[in-house]
Amino acid sequence: ASSMFTALSDGKTSAALSFLRTLVFIVTGMVLLPRVIGVDGVWLAVPFAELLSVVLSIVCFRWQFKKKWRDEIEFMPVTDDNINEVLALAPAAGQEGFVESPECCLKEAGEDHRLRPVAIYRKGTVIGFAMYGKFDNEGGRVWLDRILIDKKYQNKGYGHKSISAIISKLKSEYYCDKIYLSVFK
Repeated sequence: ASSMFTALSDGKTSAALSFLRTLVFIVTGMVLLPRVIGVDGVWLAVPFAELLSVVLSIVCFRWQFKKKWRDEIEFMPVTDDNINEVLALAPAAGQEGFVESPECCLKEAGEDHRLRPVAIYRKGTVIGFAMYGKFDNEGGRVWLDRILIDKKYQNKGYGHKSISAIISKLKSEYYCDKIYLSVFK
Protein backbone atom coordinates (compact mmCIF):
# COMPACT_ATOMS: atom_id res chain seq x y z
CA ALA A 1 0.00 0.00 0.00
CA SER A 2 2.83 2.37 0.84
CA SER A 3 4.46 1.73 -2.55
CA MET A 4 1.15 2.27 -4.31
CA PHE A 5 0.68 5.66 -2.67
CA THR A 6 4.22 6.57 -3.70
CA ALA A 7 3.29 5.66 -7.28
CA LEU A 8 0.16 7.84 -6.97
CA SER A 9 2.40 10.79 -5.96
CA ASP A 10 1.01 10.83 -2.44
CA GLY A 11 4.21 10.71 -0.41
CA LYS A 12 2.60 11.88 2.84
CA THR A 13 0.17 8.95 2.95
CA SER A 14 2.92 6.55 1.89
CA ALA A 15 5.23 7.75 4.66
CA ALA A 16 2.45 7.73 7.25
CA LEU A 17 1.48 4.13 6.42
CA SER A 18 5.07 2.97 6.55
CA PHE A 19 5.82 4.77 9.82
CA LEU A 20 2.62 3.58 11.51
CA ARG A 21 3.16 -0.03 10.40
CA THR A 22 6.82 -0.35 11.32
CA LEU A 23 6.90 1.59 14.57
CA VAL A 24 3.63 2.81 16.05
CA PHE A 25 1.46 -0.27 15.52
CA ILE A 26 4.18 -2.75 16.60
CA VAL A 27 5.03 -0.78 19.76
CA THR A 28 1.32 -0.39 20.52
CA GLY A 29 0.85 -4.15 20.09
CA MET A 30 3.85 -4.93 22.29
CA VAL A 31 2.54 -2.69 25.06
CA LEU A 32 -1.19 -3.50 24.92
CA LEU A 33 -1.44 -7.16 23.91
CA PRO A 34 0.61 -8.63 26.80
CA ARG A 35 -1.63 -6.75 29.22
CA VAL A 36 -4.75 -8.18 27.58
CA ILE A 37 -3.73 -11.79 26.72
CA GLY A 38 -0.51 -12.32 28.60
CA VAL A 39 2.98 -13.12 27.36
CA ASP A 40 1.69 -14.52 24.04
CA GLY A 41 0.69 -10.94 23.22
CA VAL A 42 4.33 -10.08 22.51
CA TRP A 43 4.39 -12.66 19.71
CA LEU A 44 1.14 -11.32 18.27
CA ALA A 45 2.38 -7.71 18.08
CA VAL A 46 3.55 -8.06 14.47
CA PRO A 47 0.34 -9.72 13.16
CA PHE A 48 -1.59 -7.06 15.13
CA ALA A 49 0.43 -4.32 13.39
CA GLU A 50 -0.15 -5.95 10.00
CA LEU A 51 -3.89 -6.17 10.60
CA LEU A 52 -4.09 -2.51 11.62
CA SER A 53 -2.00 -1.58 8.57
CA VAL A 54 -4.35 -3.44 6.23
CA VAL A 55 -7.40 -1.71 7.74
CA LEU A 56 -5.71 1.70 7.54
CA SER A 57 -4.59 1.02 3.96
CA ILE A 58 -8.14 0.21 2.90
CA VAL A 59 -9.39 3.43 4.52
CA CYS A 60 -6.64 5.43 2.77
CA PHE A 61 -7.36 3.83 -0.62
CA ARG A 62 -11.05 4.66 -0.28
CA TRP A 63 -10.19 8.24 0.67
CA GLN A 64 -7.72 8.54 -2.21
CA PHE A 65 -10.24 7.17 -4.68
CA LYS A 66 -12.92 9.61 -3.56
CA LYS A 67 -10.50 12.53 -3.54
CA LYS A 68 -8.92 11.90 -6.94
CA TRP A 69 -11.66 10.29 -8.99
CA ARG A 70 -14.99 11.37 -7.57
CA ASP A 71 -15.27 14.09 -10.19
CA GLU A 72 -14.18 11.91 -13.06
CA ILE A 73 -14.72 13.53 -16.42
CA GLU A 74 -16.15 11.48 -19.29
CA PHE A 75 -16.72 12.30 -22.94
CA MET A 76 -19.71 11.05 -24.91
CA PRO A 77 -20.61 11.78 -28.52
CA VAL A 78 -23.36 14.32 -29.01
CA THR A 79 -26.45 12.28 -29.93
CA ASP A 80 -30.21 12.69 -29.99
CA ASP A 81 -30.21 11.59 -26.34
CA ASN A 82 -28.06 14.46 -25.06
CA ILE A 83 -28.32 17.18 -27.71
CA ASN A 84 -30.85 19.26 -25.74
CA GLU A 85 -28.56 19.28 -22.70
CA VAL A 86 -25.62 20.29 -24.90
CA LEU A 87 -27.60 23.07 -26.59
CA ALA A 88 -28.61 24.43 -23.17
CA LEU A 89 -24.96 25.00 -22.18
CA ALA A 90 -23.91 28.62 -21.83
CA PRO A 91 -20.65 30.39 -20.99
CA ALA A 92 -20.26 32.38 -17.78
CA ALA A 93 -21.03 36.09 -17.80
CA GLY A 94 -18.29 37.97 -19.58
CA GLN A 95 -17.17 34.96 -21.64
CA GLU A 96 -19.90 35.11 -24.28
CA GLY A 97 -17.63 36.78 -26.84
CA PHE A 98 -14.85 34.23 -26.36
CA VAL A 99 -16.72 30.94 -26.76
CA GLU A 100 -19.10 30.04 -29.55
CA SER A 101 -22.40 28.42 -28.72
CA PRO A 102 -22.69 24.63 -29.01
CA GLU A 103 -25.36 25.17 -31.68
CA CYS A 104 -22.86 26.97 -33.93
CA CYS A 105 -20.23 24.30 -33.29
CA LEU A 106 -22.61 21.43 -34.03
CA LYS A 107 -23.54 23.08 -37.32
CA GLU A 108 -19.85 23.36 -38.19
CA ALA A 109 -19.27 19.71 -37.21
CA GLY A 110 -22.19 18.71 -39.44
CA GLU A 111 -20.47 20.40 -42.37
CA ASP A 112 -17.00 19.01 -41.64
CA HIS A 113 -17.07 15.35 -40.61
CA ARG A 114 -13.46 15.45 -39.40
CA LEU A 115 -14.66 17.40 -36.34
CA ARG A 116 -15.96 15.38 -33.40
CA PRO A 117 -18.37 17.09 -31.02
CA VAL A 118 -18.52 15.54 -27.55
CA ALA A 119 -20.51 16.23 -24.43
CA ILE A 120 -18.45 16.51 -21.24
CA TYR A 121 -20.02 14.54 -18.39
CA ARG A 122 -19.44 14.50 -14.66
CA LYS A 123 -21.37 11.92 -12.64
CA GLY A 124 -23.88 11.44 -15.46
CA THR A 125 -24.57 15.15 -15.94
CA VAL A 126 -23.58 17.18 -18.99
CA ILE A 127 -21.34 19.98 -17.72
CA GLY A 128 -19.71 21.04 -20.95
CA PHE A 129 -18.98 20.60 -24.61
CA ALA A 130 -15.85 20.11 -26.69
CA MET A 131 -15.04 19.65 -30.34
CA TYR A 132 -11.84 18.26 -31.79
CA GLY A 133 -10.55 16.72 -34.98
CA LYS A 134 -7.61 15.78 -37.16
CA PHE A 135 -6.98 17.41 -40.51
CA ASP A 136 -4.69 15.39 -42.77
CA ASN A 137 -4.43 18.23 -45.29
CA GLU A 138 -2.69 20.24 -42.52
CA GLY A 139 0.08 17.74 -41.87
CA GLY A 140 -2.05 15.55 -39.61
CA ARG A 141 -2.57 18.27 -37.02
CA VAL A 142 -4.88 17.45 -34.15
CA TRP A 143 -7.07 20.38 -33.16
CA LEU A 144 -8.92 21.09 -29.95
CA ASP A 145 -11.31 23.40 -31.70
CA ARG A 146 -13.78 24.28 -28.93
CA ILE A 147 -14.32 23.69 -25.24
CA LEU A 148 -17.05 25.10 -23.03
CA ILE A 149 -17.88 24.48 -19.40
CA ASP A 150 -21.40 25.58 -18.50
CA LYS A 151 -21.76 28.68 -16.33
CA LYS A 152 -23.27 26.58 -13.49
CA TYR A 153 -20.01 24.65 -13.23
CA GLN A 154 -17.54 27.54 -13.51
CA ASN A 155 -14.88 28.03 -10.82
CA LYS A 156 -15.18 24.45 -9.54
CA GLY A 157 -12.10 23.03 -11.23
CA TYR A 158 -14.00 21.21 -13.99
CA GLY A 159 -12.35 23.26 -16.75
CA HIS A 160 -8.90 22.14 -15.60
CA LYS A 161 -10.03 18.53 -15.20
CA SER A 162 -11.74 18.60 -18.61
CA ILE A 163 -8.66 20.02 -20.35
CA SER A 164 -6.43 17.38 -18.72
CA ALA A 165 -8.86 14.61 -19.68
CA ILE A 166 -9.24 15.77 -23.28
CA ILE A 167 -5.47 16.08 -23.72
CA SER A 168 -5.12 12.46 -22.54
CA LYS A 169 -7.95 11.42 -24.87
CA LEU A 170 -6.40 13.14 -27.89
CA LYS A 171 -2.95 11.71 -27.18
CA SER A 172 -4.30 8.17 -26.92
CA GLU A 173 -6.75 8.48 -29.82
CA TYR A 174 -4.43 10.18 -32.32
CA TYR A 175 -0.97 9.31 -30.90
CA CYS A 176 -0.05 12.98 -31.14
CA ASP A 177 2.52 15.03 -29.27
CA LYS A 178 1.07 18.41 -30.29
CA ILE A 179 -2.46 19.72 -30.02
CA TYR A 180 -3.41 22.89 -31.85
CA LEU A 181 -5.93 25.46 -30.68
CA SER A 182 -8.01 27.81 -32.76
CA VAL A 183 -7.63 31.43 -31.69
CA PHE A 184 -9.37 34.48 -33.06
CA LYS A 185 -8.13 37.94 -32.11
